Amino acid sequence: MFPGRTLDQKREITEVLTKELCRIAKCRPETITVMFNEVAREDWGRAGKLFIDEYPYDTPDPGPGTDTRQAARSQRRGCVDDRGCS
Repeated sequence: MFPGRTLDQKREITEVLTKELCRIAKCRPETITVMFNEVAREDWGRAGKLFIDEYPYDTPDPGPGTDTRQAARSQRRGCVDDRGCS
């Protein structure tokens, strides 16, 4: 995933993934390991293009806690901010 998730978001992701994997796989929580691999947009490509080129930002990095997917969608639609651009 791209960088930008808060510590609280990572805690919740870890908790939910562990709970659901245990439910589906019928295993104990101690057997589940969750690792976050945050890759910068300039280090991740798909279909022959880097994400930094495919989803450019006109502003500096939005910083921690920002939903970069929402920011990219809003920018592609020409939204100034997220209000009214869901």
